[in-house]
Parts: sequence; structure tokens; C-alpha cells
Amino acid sequence: MTYLSLLLISIYIIYYIIKFKKIPNSLSATYYDMGWIFSLVILISIILIINNMFEITPENFKFLPFISIAGIIFVAFAPNFNADKLID
Repeated sequence: MTYLSLLLISIYIIYYIIKFKKIPNSLSATYYDMGWIFSLVILISIILIINNMFEITPENFKFLPFISIAGIIFVAFAPNFNADKLID
């Protein structure tokens, strides 16, 4: 499943580069051109690797995949970081 997640993100980035003929500054920056597709790709990719993340993490560090997953889900649901008016 991890390879499917990697393949999905790779296809998304390659599609973005071909369609817009530019390399994005970050994966999150592709949201402004792709919209909800960005959120969908991120959510599907994290769902594909969530089980593997918990399986390979030692018992004492199981909280680390949880923090990573929570951060990625936050980015998927709130990708519009340029809308923050506190940053000028």
C-alpha cells in the first residue's frame, strides 16, 4: 500500500507539471491550481499508508505516526495557507 501512496502522489505531481508547465514550490502550493483534487489525493495517500506507519513504529513511539497523520490531515482540509492575513 505504501507504493500505491507514492505512486498516487507522483502521478499527481507529474500531472500538475504537465498541465501547468511549472514546478510547484511545494506540494501544498498545487492547491491553488488544482483545488479539491489536492485534498482528495492527500487524504487517499495517507489512508493508504496509515496502517504501515503504525506497524513499523516501535511501541514506545506510536504517538509519532499519530502526530504526522494529524498534521497531514490538517493540511488536506485547510490547504489555503495564503488566505491567512496574519502573514504579510
